[in-house]
Amino acid sequence: MIPTGGRKVIEIIPTCVPHDVRDLVLSAEKARSFTQKLHIDIDDGIMTSAMTWPYIKPGTFTDVTLTPSAGTEASIHLMTKDPRQIGTALAFAGAMSIVAHIESFPSPTDARDALNVWRNSGAIEVGYSVLIDTPLEHLKPVIDICDIVQVMSVASIGLQGATFDPRAIERVRELSQRYQNRI
Repeated sequence: MIPTGGRKVIEIIPTCVPHDVRDLVLSAEKARSFTQKLHIDIDDGIMTSAMTWPYIKPGTFTDVTLTPSAGTEASIHLMTKDPRQIGTALAFAGAMSIVAHIESFPSPTDARDALNVWRNSGAIEVGYSVLIDTPLEHLKPVIDICDIVQVMSVASIGLQGATFDPRAIERVRELSQRYQNRI
């Protein structure tokens, strides 16, 4: 959300799930016709059954470049078991924002450290995504350094077309109420 004149405006950012660089290029071309932003989902084949660009085998990614999405501000959603290294590579490559699953980090200290590294590597916004069944209390030790909290609205991540879980609405409401001074 972007505050404008005391009001919050909701942004709708198209999502790209690139299986390869060509998918990334095509998605960026389509997105540029109506927005300057592109949300890129990245799956490592371990945290989710899906595997997307830039992963070449489960847990192993190739050189990261966001040149194929030039002309868009890349917003990255990491659905990866170990997000720190790839998040850092994406920040250096020019990602505007990076969000990783709080469930991916072994401790709050590791989660905080990753966000700090991403910021220091060039990301403008950093934060966490939380699965629909993860207690929101898991965010408490790290919420103070978040720019973004992404609440998943599906029970199973990594698959496109999953059914919307209406519990997400209450979770967003609860987060907003708990952390109203942060929003």
